[in-house]
Amino acid sequence: MAHATPQGDMFEYLAMAQWDERVKGLEEDFILLGHTHIQGMRSFGMQTVVNPGSVGLARDGGGEACYAVYDGSEMLLKRVPYDVNHTLRDLRLAPLPTDVIEGLAAVLSPDPITGVGSVRSQ
Repeated sequence: MAHATPQGDMFEYLAMAQWDERVKGLEEDFILLGHTHIQGMRSFGMQTVVNPGSVGLARDGGGEACYAVYDGSEMLLKRVPYDVNHTLRDLRLAPLPTDVIEGLAAVLSPDPITGVGSVRSQ
């Protein structure tokens, strides 16, 4: 399990297309990565690489908390809708710098056309 990459970089945005090359040489059955807040799962031979996404700040579908569950035999990706507008109201009341609040709001706010918040492409 690593915050961003198996090599220990805490801040690299590792796209799904890079997962195969970055897990070569690892012997674990499951490799969990994060940092991008974009949910995904891919298998490479006997290895499964998982990014559970983000419960509070998913960057691939405004209005859904996403996470992963291991049930003892398989890894499952899950999503649960939540009230983004309520979260945005609370966020705007928080004692945070305005640029931080607006940045978070841009990710959480659903686009009126697509219904999805701002997305960092993977």
